Amino acid sequence: QTKIHNIGATLVGVDKFGNKYYQKLGDTQYGRHRWVEYASKDRYNASQVPAEWHGWLHFITDHTGDELLSQKPKRYGIEHRENFSGEGDAYIYHSKGHTLNPGQKNWTRYQPWVPTKTK
Repeated sequence: QTKIHNIGATLVGVDKFGNKYYQKLGDTQYGRHRWVEYASKDRYNASQVPAEWHGWLHFITDHTGDELLSQKPKRYGIEHRENFSGEGDAYIYHSKGHTLNPGQKNWTRYQPWVPTKTK
């Protein structure tokens, strides 16, 4: 997102990760008047939005994440973490024989066909 998208928008809140949440009422396309500007501009995905802000962002509730945390601070059982799947070698499965897996495969890829001898 560029700053031009934020013209006329109201900064509703900032979460603990530094993501900024905006709302623009009035002359906007239906369903496009709430958005998040991620703290990390180059590496971001939807799992970086904590649960308390997810409901507001997707119109499930009109309470912002800050309001939900002030009402019920222990609302969620565990601390939010973004989904790291697909990030780094520790989270990607590499089968044996792959260049990034040091294990050696102990099977052959195929078995050649051997015709039976006829008399």
